[in-house]
Amino acid sequence: MKSQTITDEQREFVLKKVSLMRNRLYRHVCPIFDVNEKGELSQYGSSVLLKIDTKYFLITAAHVIAPSKRSIQYLWGASGEVPLKSMVQGSIHITSSSLDDHNDDKVDLAHVQLLDDAPTILNQFSFLNIRDIELTDLVSETKTYITIGYPLSLTKPRYKQPILDQRYLFHMSGIANESIYKELNVPYQAYLAVIYDRNKVVDSSGYYKKAPYPKGISGGGILAFPNKPPSDIESEIGKLVGIVLAYQAANNIILGIKIPVALEMIRLAHPELTVEIPKSDLLRVIVKNIKQ
Repeated sequence: MKSQTITDEQREFVLKKVSLMRNRLYRHVCPIFDVNEKGELSQYGSSVLLKIDTKYFLITAAHVIAPSKRSIQYLWGASGEVPLKSMVQGSIHITSSSLDDHNDDKVDLAHVQLLDDAPTILNQFSFLNIRDIELTDLVSETKTYITIGYPLSLTKPRYKQPILDQRYLFHMSGIANESIYKELNVPYQAYLAVIYDRNKVVDSSGYYKKAPYPKGISGGGILAFPNKPPSDIESEIGKLVGIVLAYQAANNIILGIKIPVALEMIRLAHPELTVEIPKSDLLRVIVKNIKQ
């Protein structure tokens, strides 16, 4: 598996599809805030919103909602900031780690069941459905990968107004070389290493630009688009394939974990959803050592 950069032809084709659904894509990714030393809201991470049957979930990286952060974290609702703890239905489930920052945890994954009225409270955002998820995605040189999240440097509530400046990171890229997976000691069947050279990132207008430092996009979404045009340009839209775990500057990559791992984590915590959560033919990864 070779590293891949997208061609002009691929970029033009994907942009046509992206332009049809750009707003839809980013509305499924929700920023998470904490409070800085001045007592002001400060963007900290990202999350993906998902509906399974009648239940609503927030999926993110475990280090984003580590125990030390939860009491001061906020989502963004119709009237401004909403305490994350007030949105929790049941428990927060995170993968087990001996460190609060989860640096020793390769999975680094968390999910939260949200209140039944979450769509009303978080009305600037919307929830993905199972049909919007790709369960059998193989790392491919015939696809363009799009990462969506909220960088710290760009995402701020407007001053004294209950409005969120939704300046999100939206970029297109290809996959990293197989050697990166070997260096990180992670299987490509379960993880995604997406190229993120800050000098060679394609933005949502299709141009290369100097990209922002992506701290804050952990917990965001990774989508995949086939590069080969279908018969109907609207018939094949991008699907969620992974959750962002971290940016690794040394390798110029964004590391993500494939979405079936997150679904298996939810299945373990919610056996009543076993029928609604489809099994992946690609992955049989069971996330163990879940703690609340």
